[in-house]
Amino acid sequence: MCSNCHGIDGNSTSPNFPRLAGQPEAYVVPACATCHGANGEGHDQFPRLAGQHADYVVKQLVVFQRSDERPEGAVMKVVAHELRPDQIASIAAYVQGLGSN
Repeated sequence: MCSNCHGIDGNSTSPNFPRLAGQPEAYVVPACATCHGANGEGHDQFPRLAGQHADYVVKQLVVFQRSDERPEGAVMKVVAHELRPDQIASIAAYVQGLGSN
């Protein structure tokens, strides 16, 4: 979702949208929090992310990149479609760490 305006790597090429790359975590994390809750606790149809095993999150993000394998994950395809493997690993590690707070 964010990459549509802010660039795939968080470096917007448009002067209309700020660069997210290098911003503090508190600035960027709300993109996930919108659906999954401020602390990744999940709500309604959106699952808990906090404390999920990093390997599981990696696998799920890769599946979401190919939403044909999981049509109900079409919303996540927009979020995950252009993530690089290193970005997916970072997200997965962050999400796993949320459970230890």
